[in-house]
Amino acid sequence: MTHPTVIRSWLSARDDRARVLALVLLAGGFGALTTLRGAALALGLAILIAFSARLGPARLLRRLWPLLTLVTPLFLLTPFWHRPTDATLLVSEWAWGPTDAGLEAASLVAARVLAMGLVAVSALDAAPFERTIKALQDLRVPRPLTHLALLTYRYLFVFRDDLERIRAALSARGFEPRPNLATARTFGGVTGGLLIRSLTRTERVERAMRCRGYSGELITEGSSRFRVTDALLVLASPCLAGALIAFDRGIGS
Repeated sequence: MTHPTVIRSWLSARDDRARVLALVLLAGGFGALTTLRGAALALGLAILIAFSARLGPARLLRRLWPLLTLVTPLFLLTPFWHRPTDATLLVSEWAWGPTDAGLEAASLVAARVLAMGLVAVSALDAAPFERTIKALQDLRVPRPLTHLALLTYRYLFVFRDDLERIRAALSARGFEPRPNLATARTFGGVTGGLLIRSLTRTERVERAMRCRGYSGELITEGSSRFRVTDALLVLASPCLAGALIAFDRGIGS
């Protein structure tokens, strides 16, 4: 099982609660933006935060590919179906096609979502995932949610390893997927077996945790101290988000 390595940066040196709270507030401000200029500025700021946290382009691409998979079709299709009455075609010679309003709406959504994703990756990659979950518990996030997130994260790697072993076993037996009924039966059997195996493992893990006296409280090694710089980070985050929203709304102009 291979977990993502933690990148040591200025965010890693911050208190976990301050890091999580500050970046959640900043991401919330990004989500409140309604114009393309505000979203573009937020995206630039998010890229700056990610690079300052020593996250390179290759690592960001690996971490954001699920988000990019969702955003790309939306970005490509929105210019076609978002057609307000005052919209004009990007190519005037065409009878039907993408509109300028649709392109602006697609760019707004894409920039806003990518900015929030970059901030989330910067926050998560600054420390081990269990420390982030512990910080959420300290911030009074309901325990069922934090437990679900932690166990989901943990067993994603276990399921991935199971799938790799199953794929290797099928290949060793000469299986080649084809568009036929036999392949569908094989995939169905593999899926059912994996689900039953996962259920059995879940029951074993639950019994083991109960036998070891697990009470629902996540305990991590070492405890971070809340310093003045952490307080400044928490205070600066909503101020920066407010400034972005004011710029987005054109307040004072």
